[in-house]
Amino acid sequence: MAPLPPSSATGKAAAASITPFSAIVPALLRLAVTVALVSTVCTGGATVASSALPPYRNASLPIPARVRDLLSRMTLDEKVAQLLQPWETATPEDVFDQL
Repeated sequence: MAPLPPSSATGKAAAASITPFSAIVPALLRLAVTVALVSTVCTGGATVASSALPPYRNASLPIPARVRDLLSRMTLDEKVAQLLQPWETATPEDVFDQL
């Protein structure tokens, strides 16, 4: 980073080198539109929230459907850990070493 000029040189010369925000706004708007278009093309028009949200996290689905989805994603070790709750009394290694 370059050192700041002496205080006597920071007057009009320094103020003239600053770009006003109003001059940057059109470029920012073009950038935002470009990002939105690229995002839409890359995702095929689907919204990120609907495509990235697994069914077990979708609150609009009925609870039995959410439970079925979550259980289908869990490993046997994860299901056993939920039943034993090893985090209450022991480390996961302690529990899984005993199985």
